[in-house]
Amino acid sequence: MLISGGVAMTRILTDPMAPSTFSPLLNHARTHHIGASSFLIVDILLLLGAAALTISFSQAFQACLSL
Repeated sequence: MLISGGVAMTRILTDPMAPSTFSPLLNHARTHHIGASSFLIVDILLLLGAAALTISFSQAFQACLSL
């Protein structure tokens, strides 16, 4: 997930036609790199879900050990 997210960020940020300031860069990425932008959003959501499941599993494991 981290590698594919890094590749998508590199694709967006190394575009020679992209503006150098932050707000116009986001607008450019949203209009010209729709696939990479949507992939990053889904990748971040999956990463957050995996992190939440990992944390809840470790808490459940600790609770089972205390029984």
